[in-house]
Amino acid sequence: MSNTLYNHCTKLLQSIQKDLDEFERGVEDENNTISLAGIQGQISASFLSLNRSIEDYNSMVKRELIPAKKNKATVRVQEFYQKHSQLSEHFERLKAQVRDAAHAKNRRELFGRRGYPSATPDNPYGENGMTDAELVENGPPNLTRQEGLLHENDFLGRAESQIDEYLERGRLLLGDLVEQKTILKSTKKKVLDVANTLGISRTTLSAINRRSRQDKVIFYSGAAFVFFCFYLIVRWLR
Repeated sequence: MSNTLYNHCTKLLQSIQKDLDEFERGVEDENNTISLAGIQGQISASFLSLNRSIEDYNSMVKRELIPAKKNKATVRVQEFYQKHSQLSEHFERLKAQVRDAAHAKNRRELFGRRGYPSATPDNPYGENGMTDAELVENGPPNLTRQEGLLHENDFLGRAESQIDEYLERGRLLLGDLVEQKTILKSTKKKVLDVANTLGISRTTLSAINRRSRQDKVIFYSGAAFVFFCFYLIVRWLR
């Protein structure tokens, strides 16, 4: 069982490292936002599964009775926690880069849609012209509206990332349940095998005890018969 958990933790670390490498390659690609959100959710769920598996492995190590195996497994647990911490810090840095890139992209798009005139009109006092007072008066509402749109886009981006993360967590939790079911079935089979072996042993012991009781009955019956014959012989000789 401990080897199974150790292999499971090792595979999770390798999977997280692979996903982080892919996540890092896509950070600079602005057209890769959707896939990045999916990978981010997958990595977050993998970290949860890894943390739970390490805790289970650590609990099993504490119950180990053989000192040599316990020391070796304790070192493995420390290595797992260290790698988990390193990968988690790397993941947080990448998420910060993604947030900064998304914020900058949204700001560029919003300011790009403002549509500032590129040329000065011939009549600065015409219908298309704008006085300094109007510019000052109309400036703050435009900036407020743009900031609101920017915050709205940021919120929608975070919400989409959260949804992908929750979906990926559910998928990984389902996978963990299936794996735990397989482990439990294997453990149940081993327990049944041991139980069957013990059942055969109990049957054998019961047969031996029954035969022993029969032998005792035959012995004591034969002894009683012999003593009775001796009594008759002695009585007849007298």
